[in-house]
Amino acid sequence: MKKRIYIASFFVFIIDLLSKFVISKTLVPLKEYFIIPKFFYICSVNNTGGAWSIMSGYTIIFILIAIGVLYYIFKYINGLH
Repeated sequence: MKKRIYIASFFVFIIDLLSKFVISKTLVPLKEYFIIPKFFYICSVNNTGGAWSIMSGYTIIFILIAIGVLYYIFKYINGLH
């Protein structure tokens, strides 16, 4: 079970990185690219904060929070809780 969680997490992480890389290298910022007309489109926007640029410029805080969350996830998965 643990191994499947690690593998699934790894693949989700890789897909997330690849999609962000492809979008950042191929799309013009702020231009809308319609995938399904009048329903679904992609637009490249840079954001240094959280959702909707909350706490923009506080990247170190987000890094520390992410490290803490990962620590507790791995601690829980490994049964050390």
